[in-house]
Amino acid sequence: MFPRYSHTGQLDLDTVRSATTGLRELDQRHGGGSVACTAVDLLKSTTALLAQYRGHTALAHSLLVATADLARLIGWAYHDIGDQHRARQYATMALVSARRAGADSLVASTLYVLGRISLTERDPRVALRMFQLGQLPAQDATGGGESARLYANEAWAHAMMGDVGRMRTALSRAEEEMAMVADPVDPWTRVFFTPGEFTGMQSVIYNEYALTARGQTAEHYTSEAVDAARASLAASTPRRPARSILFDNITIATGTFRLGQIDDAVSFATASLEMTGQVDSRRVGDRLGQLVHAATLASSRSDVREVCHASRRTVRTDRSAPQPMTRHRLATA
Repeated sequence: MFPRYSHTGQLDLDTVRSATTGLRELDQRHGGGSVACTAVDLLKSTTALLAQYRGHTALAHSLLVATADLARLIGWAYHDIGDQHRARQYATMALVSARRAGADSLVASTLYVLGRISLTERDPRVALRMFQLGQLPAQDATGGGESARLYANEAWAHAMMGDVGRMRTALSRAEEEMAMVADPVDPWTRVFFTPGEFTGMQSVIYNEYALTARGQTAEHYTSEAVDAARASLAASTPRRPARSILFDNITIATGTFRLGQIDDAVSFATASLEMTGQVDSRRVGDRLGQLVHAATLASSRSDVREVCHASRRTVRTDRSAPQPMTRHRLATA
């Protein structure tokens, strides 16, 4: 349920902030497709409101930050549903507004989004550049929350390039930064500190590196990915995004197929498929595609074939559906 407008019936700063919080939570539970349309509508209204208050310095500044936060959220939502062109457009809009507002943490967070877009496009060098640029404002911001997340994603870029040394170094730096953060108050950073989230990211990074490696090294990092995803699930609380929990299950299923642990793999693959209907995310379909590839190579058992068939059907449905699929409306009464 989204918050109502103010008692005057007009959009105001508190309403924008509350609505953005609600949209962020909805995105984490149900994916970018559940929020994109509503968030774009809200951004149009917020931009119009900002134009009305340009002469009021304090309010205009707060509205500018809120606008940047909302545009960043939209960029992330489009990234999640597979429209990287729109994702980059809205993230760039957010970056301009955040820089104008001098919101260092939000600037760093938006550069993180731009880097993730490049990772999805399999361009780790550009992604690494975005993450490294983000470290400058992240270090100037209060607390080290965004710096930690940027280091973790630098590790992902290094893993994609097959550089295990730099991958390990970046993960260590992320852990050091996390240890120094007492309270990540910024709403766009908070999810990274949800119990289980960093460990889940480690599992994705180890899996990424395993794809670049060969032989025993690939097997070792596949095992590391599976173990990290299991630990991530064990540490998770109800506050953790449902999308992240789904990703952990897919990682375990994919990894155990590669390791020849077929019974475990089928169990986690089945659990993953049961969760996919709750999350409108193209990234889920992409990861299911990796699962199918691993399963096809691992076994010809009938239950494995059934899992592959169901996964392909889910991926086809995801890629043929209009984006975004779901529209939630703000209450106006």
